Amino acid sequence: MEKTNDKSEINKCKGYVLRILIVDDESLIRQSQINLIKKYVVKKNISIEIEECEDGIECLYKIYKGLQKGIKYDLIITDETMNFLKGSFLAKIIKKLISENVIYNIKIIIMTSYGAKN
Repeated sequence: MEKTNDKSEINKCKGYVLRILIVDDESLIRQSQINLIKKYVVKKNISIEIEECEDGIECLYKIYKGLQKGIKYDLIITDETMNFLKGSFLAKIIKKLISENVIYNIKIIIMTSYGAKN
């Protein structure tokens, strides 16, 4: 099979599982995101595995442990505003590890429910 960047082609691959990490310090928000994702992927017939992380350190640890087990995450959805490690800083750490070939490329989405002040 040819390599492709088209997700629709990837999802048709037999046995492919989209692995997602949800990072947020609020469990209700994590659960809402999980429910929304599951509702969407059911319609698209996509196999997924979603894991939750309460903060960026737990996310980095899960990536590390996954590497040891041969598991690669495809997507990280993280909150920006967390007490210990902001989502943007988590993304910088992951991008640095990718650039130094320590880990593989992972897509990152940073979200927040806080509006900007003018």
